[in-house]
Amino acid sequence: PGIPSLLESLTVTEVTAVELARSNAVIRVERVTGGWRMTAPVAYPAEGSAVESFLKQLAELQPRTWIPLSEFGTGASAAEVLQATGLGAGALTATLESAAGRQVLNFGGLTPVGDQFYLQRAGDDGVFVAGTALLRSLPPT
Repeated sequence: PGIPSLLESLTVTEVTAVELARSNAVIRVERVTGGWRMTAPVAYPAEGSAVESFLKQLAELQPRTWIPLSEFGTGASAAEVLQATGLGAGALTATLESAAGRQVLNFGGLTPVGDQFYLQRAGDDGVFVAGTALLRSLPPT
């Protein structure tokens, strides 16, 4: 109770593109007839089952908690909090596109305790903490 929704009505079958970006490295896949196609960094058929698995896990992800940035301590700026949680510059960003619009998530670092990581919806004034199973579905590089 009290944990905001991570994604606004994500329907896996309606996602038309997924983009993962970290620094200047970008992987982009787009839904095409019969599957998925990588469009960046090169045009190439994508492994559709991996994309679908990632989207399914993301749609089903239930964050364990949500922490407002103000609870990270007095005197800490939002930029300092984001950097400390791995959500600052260089964080992995996932952009999901559909007819309903774009949803952007920033993936942060691991929490100090447990099998959890920090996650933030772009523009939010807090961060989610979620289990790391989702991270295993991401490409390693």
